[in-house]
Amino acid sequence: MALMAGTRGSRPESPSTSECATENYDLSALITKLPFKANIGAMFQRLEDSFGEKVQAVSADVQHLDDRVQALEDDGEAADQQWTECHTT
Repeated sequence: MALMAGTRGSRPESPSTSECATENYDLSALITKLPFKANIGAMFQRLEDSFGEKVQAVSADVQHLDDRVQALEDDGEAADQQWTECHTT
């Protein structure tokens, strides 16, 4: 069985450097044609939404703790004032 020389495992001839230099490749145009681009965009949107929800939840927790600290400070000031009134008269 005779094999044709240069067909098995050979690469196609590559263009010369000057040919490559004259080509105008628009990378952004190629990226927009990729089939998974929409999936990547949707994935980033889901991450952004999830991150936003978590930030809002943490913000609500911080606000709750801040309100609680303020209430404790107010109670402490009231207790200090009451103690002062009781012990100065």
